[in-house]
Amino acid sequence: MTPYKGDLCELHFHFTLKQKGLPGSLDTDCHNLLVNLQHRLFQLEAALALNGKIREVGEKVFATNGKKADFASALRSCEEAGGTLATPMNEEENKAIMDIVKQYKQYAYLGIKECETSGQFRYITGVPLGYTKWHQYEPNGKGKEKCVEMYTDGSWNDKKCNLYRLTVWSPKEAGLDSGQCSLVYSEEKDGIFSQALSILRLEKTITESGGKIFATNGKKADFNTTLQKCKEAGGSIAAPRNPGENDAIQYFVKTFNTYAYLGVKESLIPGKFQFLDGTELGYTNWHLNEPSGKGEEGCVEMYTDGTWNDKRCNQNRLIVCQF
Repeated sequence: MTPYKGDLCELHFHFTLKQKGLPGSLDTDCHNLLVNLQHRLFQLEAALALNGKIREVGEKVFATNGKKADFASALRSCEEAGGTLATPMNEEENKAIMDIVKQYKQYAYLGIKECETSGQFRYITGVPLGYTKWHQYEPNGKGKEKCVEMYTDGSWNDKKCNLYRLTVWSPKEAGLDSGQCSLVYSEEKDGIFSQALSILRLEKTITESGGKIFATNGKKADFNTTLQKCKEAGGSIAAPRNPGENDAIQYFVKTFNTYAYLGVKESLIPGKFQFLDGTELGYTNWHLNEPSGKGEEGCVEMYTDGTWNDKRCNQNRLIVCQF
């Protein structure tokens, strides 16, 4: 996909309410582009959510790479990813950032700095603060602590800018203006998406097969808990429908050296298994002499060699979801 195609779509979406008679093929191209982009972003958001790297509040997203940096480096990393340092504008957004801080048990810098007047803080854009959550007796740096960090209880403290704190990202405002839709899609933005996927691949928490994304958070749970976790992340339990998808799931099972539940369960007929939506299995990879539970093992797990075994549903297995 070339930047030229994205420019055409941006032009069309921005002026579509003012100008008539544009080719119908352009409408179709832009619509397909938007749908594809939204689907890819949904898949990535879901994988990040499963890994606890992302929190959503309304249409605003907060994310972390799990790394620590000083204020300047953290800000630069966020800007390179097309956003800025997380800046809570209300209690709900503050809680979303706090959830990340609590999970990683690390304080995080916020997109807030002290201005020339000692004790007066503003957003890094220069706009006065419309919401604050200062810890008791803070700020108290009196001009010597120019940055702001968030504690694990969500309260704020002014702090020197050269310390290492968790990097938490949020996007800059973009996309909608005066009711007109402007879609900007370029190789640069596609590169940001690819970089995010690469980070997850590096951490061995994501694989792909065809148009599907498979992800794990590295944690174990029984079948019902796994089902709920995947649902909360916007997906479902991994259910391979061909050898390629089976291999993608097996990658996690081998990497984490543990078995994983699949989105397959025994039907009312003992020994007959089906996908969770009730459809018949069009692909199977049963281990030798399996299934063998004869109605007593209603779930299915994957071994490290990629083969399947029927198993009771109350065991703790690796959480693997598909999106």
